[in-house]
Amino acid sequence: LFWANINKTYSLVKVQTKNTIQLTKLTEVLCREKKRSDDLIYKLVPADIAKKLKNHIAVTPEIFDSVSVLYADIVNFTLISSYHSATEVVNLLNYLFCLIDKLTDKYEAF
Repeated sequence: LFWANINKTYSLVKVQTKNTIQLTKLTEVLCREKKRSDDLIYKLVPADIAKKLKNHIAVTPEIFDSVSVLYADIVNFTLISSYHSATEVVNLLNYLFCLIDKLTDKYEAF
């Protein structure tokens, strides 16, 4: 009976150790993904807004005299940028956004 209890205890400890290792690995993955998510939000919005969003605090809209924010998805941008220098890519983006500015002005779409 004594040895049977020892074997059961050993088996339970072995399973618990395996589960602990698995949980530790999953926690590490979760922490890495949280950091990636935090890094992304801090790239998209100002830091004070990001902090509020992370803490589930309502963000009060602000009014500025002359500000525009445009999120754009350029089809095949990764492919295009892989075949051109950084300067060429920046020039392309500048050209595209200047066109957008001109169209916005022309059609008073702001």
